[in-house]
Formats: sequence, C-alpha cells, structure tokens
Amino acid sequence: MSRLRASRIFFAAFVVAIAASTASAQVSIRNYRYKLSARSQEPEFAAEILSTVPVKQTHYEVESDAQGRTTRFAVMRAGEKLSETLFHFAANAKVPNEYESFEAGEKTGVVHIQRNDAGSRVREDHLLLGGTVAEHVEYSYSPDHVEEDSYTIEGKKSEYSMLYYSPKDMLIRSVKYYSPFDPGRRTEWEYDDGTGLAKSRQQFIDGKLTVAISYTYNADGNLVRTDAYNSKHVWFAADEFNDELRTKRIYKDERGTKEMRLTYDDEKRWLTESTLTFNGVFICKFVYERFPNGTVKWTNALGPNDELWAEYPNYEVFDVKRNGESTEAKLPGSVIHKTGNWW
Repeated sequence: MSRLRASRIFFAAFVVAIAASTASAQVSIRNYRYKLSARSQEPEFAAEILSTVPVKQTHYEVESDAQGRTTRFAVMRAGEKLSETLFHFAANAKVPNEYESFEAGEKTGVVHIQRNDAGSRVREDHLLLGGTVAEHVEYSYSPDHVEEDSYTIEGKKSEYSMLYYSPKDMLIRSVKYYSPFDPGRRTEWEYDDGTGLAKSRQQFIDGKLTVAISYTYNADGNLVRTDAYNSKHVWFAADEFNDELRTKRIYKDERGTKEMRLTYDDEKRWLTESTLTFNGVFICKFVYERFPNGTVKWTNALGPNDELWAEYPNYEVFDVKRNGESTEAKLPGSVIHKTGNWW
C-alpha cells in the first residue's frame, strides 16, 4: 500500500471518528423521576436524577438531540428497560410527527401525529405492526380544557375524556366517559401538576358516586397506600404497596374483614403466592404457574389442606368473591371445584 493511500485512509478514519464524537457530544441523556402530561399532549419530565448510583425505583431515561428535541424516552427500573418510545421528526420540525412504541424490547406499534397551527396534537392514528390503523384519537382545544375522543377502526366514537390543566399547562384533572351514549358512567381523576401522580379517583354510575379512592405516597414519590370510600364517604378498603408492588389488600363490610397478602419473587418481581383470610381465619392460598417470559399459565386456589378449590387458566388471580369467582370479572375457562361460599 502506498504512503499516499495509507494517509488518505487514516485521514478518512480520523474524520469519521471526529464526526461520531461530535454527534455523541450533541446527544443528551438524562434521567427523571416523573413524567408529566402537558396541554399540547407532548410528554414532559420533572425531578432530574443526578446521582451516578443506579436508581432502583421506576424512572425515565430521556434522550435529546442537539436541537433540544426529545427523541427517545424509556421507562427504567434497576437498570432494566421496561418500555421505550422513539420519536421521529419531519425535516427540522420542533415536534415529532410519529413515534414507535416498544415493550420489553419488542416493537408494539406506530403512531402518526397530526397537528394544528400552534403545534399541538389534533389527531393520532394508532397503527398495528402490519400498518393497519387500529384506532385513532382526536384532540379539540377549548380555553379551559382539552377534549380527547377515541374512535374504533370503524370510525365510531368509543370513549372520550375532558382534560383540565394548571396555569403551568400541566394536567391536574381528567374526566373519562366510557361511552358517548352513557355520560353518567365516568371516572374523575385529580393529579399533582408537579409530579403527574394521581391524588384521587372517583367512579360514577348513572351519575351517582359509587367509590372514591385516595392515593398516599412516600417522600420518594412511591405509592404506599390507596384507600377506598363508598358513596357516603365511609372507608371500606385499602391496598398497601412496597417497592412499587401491592403487598396487601383489605376489605371490610358488615360480615367482617377480608385480607389478602401477596408475596413476590425477589429477583423477577413476579407474584408467587397470595393468601386469603377472613376475620383472621385462613381461607385459601393462590399459587401461580408461569411461562418463561413471566406470563401466567394458570392460577390455582388451594384450601387449608392444599386441596384444589379452583383453577383460573391464563389469569393472575389473588382476590375472589365468596363463591370463588374473581372480583375482576368472570374469567373464561375458570373451574370452581369448591361449591358454595368459601367463607
């Protein structure tokens, strides 16, 4: 190889290295504790984490380019990437016209964004991996709120929300209606505009309050407890959390107190066993069989002598009614072996 050719190769490699170094310097990666919902429908982040020590609790890793645009954010926990969103921009636009979503490293979909003259989102088309539009969302802006309307693949309005913002243009209240034909069935949320965390939730049926939930957090912003109150504002239930996992649930009614305690795998954080007691008396336990990826294969309910009381294929069940049916819904394929009331 001639000296001239070798010199040119070295120079080219040097230029590439410098360009890569410059590009790397222009990319900013920061970590934040909270994700906020802004009036423009663009995500914003708060409470930057400056520590070099790995953060155990859930947080957001946010990447920005040389123009200060958010190009990516990932939900992180203990160094593991739980999900990720990648933004794409048209030419030198300041806001994205598309984003891709990933869960556990697998691409789950693409969203195309349309905007008004102010740059706020007015429509999102949610595409499946094959490119088919699965649904779309429209936003309409009023001085005191933003309306978010969801439409099915057939173009029928399925549900809608009214979103209210603080003077800082951060979400502080939302009212979700589950059907355009039933405005009396709704859920109202209140949020902290500095953290984006929910403060309370109220559920209405036929326009009447049925349950109200309050949220309690520790100094690190981790949820530690939720309390439920009936329409007369009388407390009847609570969930307790530790390290972002539900560890206990309590229900109280005229018959007594039902309590569930939940145990997890320390490394994978999967639910491994739940015990159910009523007025302090052991009723049954729930054990779980999972596929290698953690998805539940089935839940078995075992009585005091480990006799099989019920099977719930494909579902993670830890709370049941007196007859053994899940409190969440009637689960297809479930088999209740113990007939009658369990307590």
